[in-house]
Amino acid sequence: MLLPRLPARSGSSRSDLWVLAGSGIATVLLTRWFLAAAGYPKIGGGGLHIAHVLWGGLLLAAALVVTLTYPGRATRRAAAVLGGAGFGLFIDEVGKFVTERTDYFYRPAAGIIYLSFAVLVAFVVRPRDPGRRTPDERTAEALRLALDGVATGLTASHRAEALRLLDQPTPAGSAALALIAALPHRDDPWAARRRALAALARRLVTGKVVAVAVAGVYVLLVPPLIGGAVEAAMGDLRQTRELGASLAMVAAAAVAAVIAGRAAFLLRADRLRALRLLRTSVLVDLLAGQVFKFTALQFDATVGLGLSVLLLAVLTVELHRRRIPLNAGHPPPM
Repeated sequence: MLLPRLPARSGSSRSDLWVLAGSGIATVLLTRWFLAAAGYPKIGGGGLHIAHVLWGGLLLAAALVVTLTYPGRATRRAAAVLGGAGFGLFIDEVGKFVTERTDYFYRPAAGIIYLSFAVLVAFVVRPRDPGRRTPDERTAEALRLALDGVATGLTASHRAEALRLLDQPTPAGSAALALIAALPHRDDPWAARRRALAALARRLVTGKVVAVAVAGVYVLLVPPLIGGAVEAAMGDLRQTRELGASLAMVAAAAVAAVIAGRAAFLLRADRLRALRLLRTSVLVDLLAGQVFKFTALQFDATVGLGLSVLLLAVLTVELHRRRIPLNAGHPPPM
């Protein structure tokens, strides 16, 4: 029995999901900061407490209403902001829903919150495979882009994207081409800024910056290993409040360190492969190690997370500068 074919993925889904994740992460951090600064106030009285998870549900409902009522890319972007904020308010109270005593301060809750967003981001950044789209799916995506531009016009980048999707003729392709040709042009005020930011990133990521980032990967991974070894040698490891999370954090750091160690041997002979391995080691820390760091260290782990994200950005920019696909096979030696 053949499985039903999944719907084609929207071409704007990646950027919209980034907005969703960013809105959710910012909401969690701002909520935790505000509650701590305000002394954890409660809205309600007389035995009632209006938890902020309810406001999160209202924002999620608003995102659905906006998406189902109004068409267009701007609407999807607004829904991503509302939905991200709603999900952030919801997941921030996860400790209350996984404990019998409804404990907002349940320590593993920080790791659960981080894992929720890590899975979302991993879904966003997974490699694209445009070759898997059928001609009909490509035509449907081109028509969606065209319909988005009926009211406001098409930007040059969206028009070019739609035309690329129609490089394989279909019965509906000619109608899609006619619609795209009839739509007026719309300026994209953000296009120049995006190009400027990309150029700035390439200028900032110099050889010295990359060298510092490479050293930073080892600085990021070595302390957890040394700390775990010292605690084990002194017999303090069993007294750790979150023993399981601490052991898992050390194990994730060990796996990432092995990958980074392999990269160290390749830096001279095959720099591109070494950079990809270093990027993989940082991803191991982000997708596994940071989950347990948040459980053990709570939201103090945000500083280490920022360092990991910065290192990942530098390595990614350097790999793109060399025009080597991140999922390609081994490049030839330099």
